[in-house]
Amino acid sequence: MNPLLKVLNKLQDEKLLFRNICLIIILLIIFLLYLISPVYMAIIDKMIAVIKPFVIGFMIAYILEPCVNYLRAMGLKRNIAVIFVYLSMIFLTLVILGVLFPALIGKLSEISSSLVLAAQNINIWLIVEYRINLTPLFNNLIAGIRTLSDNLSLWQNAFSAISNVFSYFTSSIIYVVISLYMINNLSLIKTQTKKFSKLIHPFFPSYLSSLDYHMMGFLRGMLILMGIRLVEYGVMYFIVGHSYFKEIAILSAASILVPYLGLFIASIVGILTGFGLPTLSFWVMTVLTLVLFGIDTYVIMPRVYSIETNTHPIWILFAIVTGINLFGIKGLVFAVPLLLVCIVAYHKILGTEVV
Repeated sequence: MNPLLKVLNKLQDEKLLFRNICLIIILLIIFLLYLISPVYMAIIDKMIAVIKPFVIGFMIAYILEPCVNYLRAMGLKRNIAVIFVYLSMIFLTLVILGVLFPALIGKLSEISSSLVLAAQNINIWLIVEYRINLTPLFNNLIAGIRTLSDNLSLWQNAFSAISNVFSYFTSSIIYVVISLYMINNLSLIKTQTKKFSKLIHPFFPSYLSSLDYHMMGFLRGMLILMGIRLVEYGVMYFIVGHSYFKEIAILSAASILVPYLGLFIASIVGILTGFGLPTLSFWVMTVLTLVLFGIDTYVIMPRVYSIETNTHPIWILFAIVTGINLFGIKGLVFAVPLLLVCIVAYHKILGTEVV
């Protein structure tokens, strides 16, 4: 039979024809969605802008809830515990921003002066000892160092800095106020969320309860790691005679919010602000900082999260590495929580979840 006739005969089959029509309709819908994407993406962006403060406020409240519960277990009333936790968070943030970073800017200026002097001395040494004249190259290098140093000046970037600080300050106030309302009604929010989720599927309330249990374990792990880093880096920087050992210790503890990258930045800040130490103390501090960084990120952090969330350390490392490779900094922040979302769902589906 003619191949064309075979095709026509198959198309006459009602089921095949129905499937083909459905496929064509789906493709047309996808194409139309693509064409109007600028319209609905603008709407989605506006919706995200409206929802974002409430999501961040809920996250702040959820993260601080274990601290409030801990203080309540010590005998404080809930309102007093909430006020104490929020005031402590604001105070520590102001300490880091108001003390540590101005010192960092000053040290960077001092380091740039030392680098300029070192470049000039190396250039003179090459000319005198080996008759190698690299003056144009060193002049460009020195100009680049000085430009970088000037750009770090607060006065030279005063307007943009003030604008950015005001924007972040305003947003932060909104997030904190929303989180205050939410933390006082967090139990009600959880209950209502579970009731609403039951309308989607009967499975979800039980799943959310298990997820909440494991997330609380994750937050306990964060608090434990904060305490460990506060002691580790506070003692180390104090022993070497660092002028800002308290502030660096607080920054190192807070860096747990962004795995790997947060502690890396805190370590760099610690090394740079310790630039004025005696040579031996400076190099001892640098070596100890690098050693502690490796131990904290590759041994202590996965182990603590593993114990508190009942998850193997290799899965913690896998989640963090995957998160940073796929989504960058956001992937780092949400890697372990998303891992728990998947693991709890897996155990619930199989019926092996113990909670």
